[in-house]
Amino acid sequence: MHVSDTPSSLSKQPTLIQGIDLPDVPDEDWKCHAVRRSIVNSGEPLANLKSSNVFLRCVASLLEWQMSCAPQYALIYPQFHGELPMKYWHQSPFIGFHDVRERWLDLRRETDSRRTTLLSLPIFLAVNFRRPGDQLIEACARLVDAYEAYVKGLGIEEAALKDYIEVQSSGSSTEMARISIQESKRVILLTFLAFVFLPISLASSIYGMNVQQINQTGHHIGVFVATAFLLLLTTFGLWLVSAAFVAVRASLSDKYEEKQRNNPVQRLTLRDKIFLVGQSLRWPF
Repeated sequence: MHVSDTPSSLSKQPTLIQGIDLPDVPDEDWKCHAVRRSIVNSGEPLANLKSSNVFLRCVASLLEWQMSCAPQYALIYPQFHGELPMKYWHQSPFIGFHDVRERWLDLRRETDSRRTTLLSLPIFLAVNFRRPGDQLIEACARLVDAYEAYVKGLGIEEAALKDYIEVQSSGSSTEMARISIQESKRVILLTFLAFVFLPISLASSIYGMNVQQINQTGHHIGVFVATAFLLLLTTFGLWLVSAAFVAVRASLSDKYEEKQRNNPVQRLTLRDKIFLVGQSLRWPF
């Protein structure tokens, strides 16, 4: 971003990554080469540049490099519909959902760090350019606006990633609730079968241990069926009575708690009531 640039010319210029042929050198070397070339190559001779303009160009090139690179913890994965911009696509690692939450926390910290840079940038420019010209003021304002738009974009990506995590978490919670409901239904079925099995087993034990059956003088099979049926009625009757008792007790408990909430006097203990009565007798007026 140069002092002589206009908004229209800025929109036509490629970013540092798009405008450089990557040499066959280590990663840090070609990054330095890209920043150096952005500082040196300009539309005006170097002899006509002022020292303040060169310093602003250095700051603008470094910030432009940061805006052209994906954050360290940027994420790209197929299930996420709010992908990072295309300039981040080939630089972002593909990861699964198991560590998305940890990466989101790292991305949030990095985004907050760049928000801090945005807040300190106007003060930094104002301190280092005490008597700027009109063009320099406009260039500083464009630089701050461009970095502000970049930070807002990071905030949008961070919020979208957070929404994705919340959707996945709610889906997992729903699935766990469905599994719990199925397990509770199985428990209810097993309990019902137990209430059916126990009376029949008891009747079988009673008539199975009858010594008279050895001499073939035991009771008729109808007696066994009638006894098992009576035991079943008794079991389910006791079950219904206990369920009704629990329901009535819960209803009375709710009514009592509601009465306690609506009447503050009912919440006082017996000791408090005796103390208040004593105070009223001691101070009648």
